[in-house]
Amino acid sequence: MLRIVAQGNTVVSEVRVPHPTVGPYYALSFYEVDGGQIAACREYWVMEAYEEPVGERARWFEPM
Repeated sequence: MLRIVAQGNTVVSEVRVPHPTVGPYYALSFYEVDGGQIAACREYWVMEAYEEPVGERARWFEPM
């Protein structure tokens, strides 16, 4: 668990999930809570891998 943020009936969590062969993943979860119970959830998963920006996207990136 990296972070949990809540406001009103919305809760967002950011989690780093290790994996022994394909590397870690990150999960970003959006929860809607009603009466103290999760009423809805939407999750987005991405691999922890760097991809060189290409084409039109490249102008939005700069080295850190």
